[in-house]
Amino acid sequence: VNANGESAASAQASATPAAPVAGWSSGVRVSDARDFFYYSAIWPGDVDINDAGTAVALWAEEGSEFWLYANAYRNGAWGTPAQIGTKGSLAPSVSVTPAGNAIAVYQQRLYDSGGIWINTEIHSRRYDHTAGTWTAAEQISIDSATWAYDPSVAADSSGNAMAVWQHEGEVWARRYDVTLGWEVSPTQLSNSPRGVFTPKIVVDGNDVFTVVWIEDSDP
Repeated sequence: VNANGESAASAQASATPAAPVAGWSSGVRVSDARDFFYYSAIWPGDVDINDAGTAVALWAEEGSEFWLYANAYRNGAWGTPAQIGTKGSLAPSVSVTPAGNAIAVYQQRLYDSGGIWINTEIHSRRYDHTAGTWTAAEQISIDSATWAYDPSVAADSSGNAMAVWQHEGEVWARRYDVTLGWEVSPTQLSNSPRGVFTPKIVVDGNDVFTVVWIEDSDP
């Protein structure tokens, strides 16, 4: 029996939850420091976080071209930034799953043999939280003579995801299944005689996806 009259059979552990600290923390650099002789700008990209506090940030660094970088926030600290895109990678979107994995989509410029920019595709890479590594890039837009832009992605509670982008003046979507990978072909969502732009996608707690986009008002 302890000083409070509790026996070993009846004693309990108790605690008072600590309230979150209000306000912003100090700024922390998540990219490498760059010499502006070689890099003229760092372009903002995207960031997402799950309920457990795991976050992934992406951005593009511009030198002679754009290069995509990423950094993950795990266990209360940012890691080491990693280049995840090849020459001409930019405009990323990222979504973090409840398990801490992430899926990213971005624009990937294509070049001819002379180094001239000739087209743009949408590519994807996935982050494995356990291994702390990224998969190889996969093209998810269709092959075409016209260019693809404005990718956006959202992942549901099971780790499945949906990506959308603008291509040939319409909005397209492609689903990622955590077991099967990307579906065979994308689906055209819009069917407008006018131009459409900047699609964005979100997902709710019931794993229902919603897409919005801008459409020209001219007939």
